[in-house]
Amino acid sequence: MDFTNLKNRKKDLLDFLKNNGYSDGRYEHVRATINWILNNNNPDWRSYDDVLVARLDAVSKSCVRDARSLVNTVYRFDVLGLMPAGNSQTSLLVKPLDCFYRHIDSQYKNLVDSYKHIALSFGTPEKTIGSDVSVLSGFLNFIESRGIYCLSEVSESIILDYFLIGNKGTSYSESCQSQLKRCFKRLESSNVEIKRLLTILPSIKFKRKNKQYLSEDEMDAIKNVLDDPNSALTYRDRSLGLLLVHTWLRRIDIVNLTFDDIDWDKEILSIVTSKTDVHTKQKMSVKVLNALWDYIENERPKSDEKFIFLTHYPPHRHINPYVLNNVFNLIFNLAEIRKKNGDKRGCHLSRHYGASMALSKGVPRHIISNAVAHSSPKSLDSYLHADLVHLKGCALSIENFPIISEVYHD
Repeated sequence: MDFTNLKNRKKDLLDFLKNNGYSDGRYEHVRATINWILNNNNPDWRSYDDVLVARLDAVSKSCVRDARSLVNTVYRFDVLGLMPAGNSQTSLLVKPLDCFYRHIDSQYKNLVDSYKHIALSFGTPEKTIGSDVSVLSGFLNFIESRGIYCLSEVSESIILDYFLIGNKGTSYSESCQSQLKRCFKRLESSNVEIKRLLTILPSIKFKRKNKQYLSEDEMDAIKNVLDDPNSALTYRDRSLGLLLVHTWLRRIDIVNLTFDDIDWDKEILSIVTSKTDVHTKQKMSVKVLNALWDYIENERPKSDEKFIFLTHYPPHRHINPYVLNNVFNLIFNLAEIRKKNGDKRGCHLSRHYGASMALSKGVPRHIISNAVAHSSPKSLDSYLHADLVHLKGCALSIENFPIISEVYHD
């Protein structure tokens, strides 16, 4: 790749960061990323996709998200001539899986394009199509790496290798298999070989891992932290935590809240969710509304941004969903719960707790589905595993069976 433009103009980007309120840390990280790219220029790099893959391989797992953001910043400046937008929600234009499609043979690209066209005609959501295209492109890239440029040469052993060994971004999972199956079913009518591949896709048994769900005592501890005015939480973090606990919204929908989404007089929250495009409306508690008002009046930076939640430090911009992970981690620390290595933490725990508790109290499934903005009531099936009240009702009595004393004693 030719990085002459980046080498000659890198000072413009760094000066922009310095003069527009970006932190010293961000400035140094961007500078270090530029220097890494210039010092490690590989003749095999054909695009910033390759740069990104190489950079992610060079950093630790904990730095992957930041590294992706930094490479994207340099890409936007070098290739598109764009300075940082000051908005962490800007879509990443460089994505690791994109390079699969760019590097596969033209006939395989035509196959992927055909799937996109057919899926759109069936009304498949664009996000689903994008995910399917990534998996399909990854599969085609894998078989191409084995020297196979014709689907008729794909054997069952090659397919098994794909699932067992895989490629970057793929994994041996039910999700990957189901996505490939969906793609093949859409394409089978136009390609005989695709129909054959459908018959040799492995049947992958779905495995559900035991999850460390929140207990009532843990939720009480979380609520105590949120209700304590003397806790270490800022106004913003307290309102974010209360929204997580009381609305059961996904983190992406919470950070995307705008002033227009809330009817302050009627105390109604009304949004179209990002993941499922489902419209949900719910009554907001006075506690949550008061917390939001405290943040807006006392702490939110002065800004014309339509989004409610902004970063603490300049340039003040729309926060990204990962901020909620940090907030929930802080709440867990203050509540002194889940402190052991390997203990499950995460925003989804609150959402899962709320839906599970509603199920245990006999709330109809369609009402819960509407509250959590699921596109199908079947999506609640996974929550049934935590409905201990009704699960205990399914237990069989063993009172008529003799039990030896060793069962209860060492």
